Amino acid sequence: PDNISFEVYAHGVGHGFSVQFFCLRAQIEAVRIHKKFRGKGFGKKIFKWAIKKSIDKGAHLVQLTTDKQRPDAIEFYKALGFRDSHMGMKLHL
Repeated sequence: PDNISFEVYAHGVGHGFSVQFFCLRAQIEAVRIHKKFRGKGFGKKIFKWAIKKSIDKGAHLVQLTTDKQRPDAIEFYKALGFRDSHMGMKLHL
């Protein structure tokens, strides 16, 4: 199927992680690694797994959004090979 969704929860390490596949495009959402586990390689392992799973499912692109106020997260994503491309927008209700 073109739309496959699954979530991974690593007990004690993070709060959640979701990867969704839409028309051969993988969307990573809700990435949260607990502060005491940051900088220990858990996030990198989870992302490498998610990217591999995306490739295995035939995705040609992996995308994500992050808050501009999270410079450490942005640097982490860039170190994994992600690049700035779009500007996200929100409307709080």
